[in-house]
Amino acid sequence: MMAKKRMALAGVGGFGGSHVRVIAKLAEQGILECVACVDPNLEACRDNADVLRGLGAACYADYEEMLDAHPDLDFVALATPIALHKPMAISAMRRGIHVLTEKPAAVLLEDAVEMAAVSKEQGRRLAVQYQNTTGQAFNQALELIRSGDVGEVKRVTGVGKWKRADSYYERTGWAGKLKHRGSYVLDGTLHNPFSHLFYNTLTAAGLGDALAAVPVSVQAELYHAHAIESEDTACLRARMTNGVEMLLYTTLCAGDQRPEPYIRVEGSKGTITWHYNDIVQWTLADGSSHSADYSADFHPNELMSRIYRNLMAAIDDPAERLFASIDGSLNYLAVTNGAFTSTGTVHTIPAEAMDRFPEEGSTATYVHDIEAIMDACAEQGRLFSEHGVSWAVAGSVVEEQGWRDPSQQWWRKDD
Repeated sequence: MMAKKRMALAGVGGFGGSHVRVIAKLAEQGILECVACVDPNLEACRDNADVLRGLGAACYADYEEMLDAHPDLDFVALATPIALHKPMAISAMRRGIHVLTEKPAAVLLEDAVEMAAVSKEQGRRLAVQYQNTTGQAFNQALELIRSGDVGEVKRVTGVGKWKRADSYYERTGWAGKLKHRGSYVLDGTLHNPFSHLFYNTLTAAGLGDALAAVPVSVQAELYHAHAIESEDTACLRARMTNGVEMLLYTTLCAGDQRPEPYIRVEGSKGTITWHYNDIVQWTLADGSSHSADYSADFHPNELMSRIYRNLMAAIDDPAERLFASIDGSLNYLAVTNGAFTSTGTVHTIPAEAMDRFPEEGSTATYVHDIEAIMDACAEQGRLFSEHGVSWAVAGSVVEEQGWRDPSQQWWRKDD
């Protein structure tokens, strides 16, 4: 039986509401006690705060004050803006408190490196909320990779095609920005809506372990059709030290069909396809096809609950492996920082290559044939420019110095 853990939640509004629901469920099960929460505007998230108060949590407006008042916390969960993850996580770990942070843990690689160093120095676990790593179908796909059933893995491809109207970028001041209030956010498909797909793709490219997906080179093309600073459409290629080629294709400018994102693993003896709604399919060299459907059990709150339980188990047992750790985020950020460096700028998709139309009180954007372009590129292992897309601009091939050296990163020219 897992020992009950004492925790606090930082960030009660917005996505913090999802954490509140998970915390309430785990508290009901008797394995978690939420003793405190903090938000600078508790009045604006009164309903969520009241749920936590009902669980016995003391509410604060200042994070450090909360930590001072509760030195015996086992862990703190951070559902705060990205720029706050690093200072809040480090402050907690230096007080002997473990941390669960929302994704991404950071957007600059050097920030995550510092967070990982403090985690190691203090002996505190720092988990990252990539809850889709806990899905049953995804983990079955990883077992197929590890078992060698599909042979030597050559390529792993992630594809995500969603639609977001302008209202998506109007919901908060940092949406779609490269920098907000002096801090980098690089808010686009790679760091936000498809970050779970990205991290799962990276994990598969590491043959079941994101820590093993160490990039040798990154080449990327980042674009926007919406009037934003960051990217809403992207493609990238990362080559790993283990010989695996990772490809990723994402857009928020797709049509109405709303296909589920997927990851395809190509091996020397077969292929595996994992679908976002927790279905896995695989074909082996003997021609046999198989599938497993776990979608009936697929629920975001349950996936988040597994991340909580995983951290709680890891607090008790240092040998317990985290589903998603700060160390795995180092490779994730090496690829994303490399991608932004590679593209040279976020390129604007020309007006003649898109349609904009009213939708549900906002305006939607559709890039012509983007679904067909992405499918063809994914099938052939090409970037958009290699496929001959008229508006595509090739990015440079970037190696380690490019994703570690700020002077080579065009998006940091104001530093």
